[in-house]
Amino acid sequence: MARLAIEAPRPGRLVNLSVRATTRGPSSPLIVGAVVAGGGKQMLVRGIGPALAAFGVAGTVLDPRLEIHADVNGRDTVVASNNDWGANGAAAGLRATFAAVGAFDLADAASRDAALVATIDSARTIHVSDVTERSGVALVELYDADPTGPARLVNLSARNFAGTGENTLIAGFSISGNVPKRLLIRGVGPRLAAGFGVAGVLADPKVELFLSEGGRSQLFAGNDNWAEGGAAPARAAFAAAGAFDLTDPASKDAALVVTVPAGTYTAQLSGAANTTGEALIEIYELP
Repeated sequence: MARLAIEAPRPGRLVNLSVRATTRGPSSPLIVGAVVAGGGKQMLVRGIGPALAAFGVAGTVLDPRLEIHADVNGRDTVVASNNDWGANGAAAGLRATFAAVGAFDLADAASRDAALVATIDSARTIHVSDVTERSGVALVELYDADPTGPARLVNLSARNFAGTGENTLIAGFSISGNVPKRLLIRGVGPRLAAGFGVAGVLADPKVELFLSEGGRSQLFAGNDNWAEGGAAPARAAFAAAGAFDLTDPASKDAALVVTVPAGTYTAQLSGAANTTGEALIEIYELP
């Protein structure tokens, strides 16, 4: 007689968030926003530049500096920072954390990549720039170092230049558990100009979601114009996530509501017909 074992449900949650983009010289760091709900959470935060060369990425930031910013009594305040991750004997402890959360190792303790462990609650922004303000490709990563705790990651966002090739704006994330997770993923361009006064926006953003499996990446879902499947259900998702509204159904901003199984994904934001410009990529957990 066959015996069927049924695994207890383990609701999916975001356990790893990352953004790869280009820092753009003086006073233009790569800025990533993250939100934790339900209390404080220990997070591994990294700003990677030199180590990307081992993965074939060209033009990386040579000496990234990492800062975590929070609103403290109404003022933007740096609450944690790191320049060189292995300085002052920190490499051994951080490597243990890398292994625990599944982050790739930084083989050279003398590399100028940045990393730290910090407690994050509510909203934070992570700034990565070169110490001498040089431009280059950088990777910002946030790993959940307490994946069974009650607090959870619920949102990732990044505003940056969305280009082509190595300059595509890319956000990665992982979903844990064995219960599929519903997400809202947006690529915003025109709304940044119309509602927030941002210049040089990406006129026609498109979002593509890729699933990484077995060493291969395959297209899972995508969207070009957010209201093409109906503005009302998309707006209901915006409200549920706490995202700002896209007021014009004819705008060419992109938004995708998707249910994903556990796994590792990348959301890529680029312009239709290889156009470029300033854009915002957002990933929200939906109820």
